[in-house]
Amino acid sequence: GILLARLYPGSRGLVGAKEYELVRKTTMVKYFEHFEALGYIATKHYKFNKNEKIIKFKNGSEILFCGLDDPEKFKSLDLHWAQVEEISQISDSSYKQLLSRLRNTYRGKYWNNFKYRLFGHTNPEPQKGWIYTRFVENKDNDPDIEHRLIIAPTTNNIYLPEHFVKSLRSSFDEEYYRINVLGEFGDYSSGLI
Repeated sequence: GILLARLYPGSRGLVGAKEYELVRKTTMVKYFEHFEALGYIATKHYKFNKNEKIIKFKNGSEILFCGLDDPEKFKSLDLHWAQVEEISQISDSSYKQLLSRLRNTYRGKYWNNFKYRLFGHTNPEPQKGWIYTRFVENKDNDPDIEHRLIIAPTTNNIYLPEHFVKSLRSSFDEEYYRINVLGEFGDYSSGLI
């Protein structure tokens, strides 16, 4: 989100989750950590309006933070991009509403390669839901939308100690390990009574 705000001056993005509390406690914290790492100084490079839940950058870009539990709440927005924390927790109707909000027609001077973007991240789903249906089963059904599913296993996290990753394998049964550590889709009905 920060990179898009920097790359496309005057752009408007939204960062959301099913509930605003999740955004406030996780994603928003990371945004401010990234600002610090980038050397951004509040009031010099950006302003954060806590009441309106919006970051405004010196270059005119904006990032809105909100809950996505009710698709009616963000029905009139015009966005260039959206980011969803724990995207599996929102409904397919909220996802479709977000897609329809990617319609802001403003284009800046250096926007040659601009593409609307909606990106989300999530932990493995406890059951095969709309993400599995949309991005695995029906991934080729809509040729007009370029989309992809990226699976990032816990084992790829270079910052985790090797002994921790090994302990996960010995702590979990094989199916749980495949789903929750390797990020694979599994047999969600195994072991049920």
